[in-house]
Amino acid sequence: MKSGLLAAVAAAGLLLAGPASAQGVKIGILNDQSGVYADYGGKYSVEAAKMAVEDFGGSVLGQKIEVVSADHQNKPDLATAIARRWYEVEGVDMITELTTSSVALAIHDLSKQMKKIDIVVGAATSRLTGDACQPYGFHWAYDTHALAVGTGGALVAGRFEIQSLPAITRRRGIDQVLGNDFLVARRHFDDHHRVAVCVAEVHQPYLAIRLIEIEHARVRGSLVAVL
Repeated sequence: MKSGLLAAVAAAGLLLAGPASAQGVKIGILNDQSGVYADYGGKYSVEAAKMAVEDFGGSVLGQKIEVVSADHQNKPDLATAIARRWYEVEGVDMITELTTSSVALAIHDLSKQMKKIDIVVGAATSRLTGDACQPYGFHWAYDTHALAVGTGGALVAGRFEIQSLPAITRRRGIDQVLGNDFLVARRHFDDHHRVAVCVAEVHQPYLAIRLIEIEHARVRGSLVAVL
């Protein structure tokens, strides 16, 4: 599937980009290669993209497909600077992966301005197809709405009788945009379905969740949702 997706993207990039693709089609993999999401995608995603291009034959519409990559370090300003250079100077036709929701939103907006394609596969904010939706951007992944409805839906289907539901999210730290969006989606689902009363929200940086708090809640008989 990945090779087909990349091929379709490469073809669309070639048709839309014009002179920038005169010597081929260039795809940029912009992701976290040195931080908390490095194992989620990182350099492995770059290698996977290169393998997909090779599987497809290395070209589309007679044009060679080239893959370039960079580490955005989970910083929207750095990601934007890299993407702008890629678009304006290095002839990159499309940028993908875009781990971290804040980064994805920043590049989503830049791609709209530059009329370039971006495909987000590494971030989950539902804003990408909501208020930040634009005709050059695609979200090829789950989102915070799906996660909230999936979790809440499973609780409803299982007919859990929940009196209290502490929520622990990544609202602080690297990906607070994701945490914020998830809380909005979860609160909407809770209000609509009357699944639970959220008695506490603990906002922890990524990988810094205090497991002792979860254990204490479990001992008290509460079902804890780690979001």
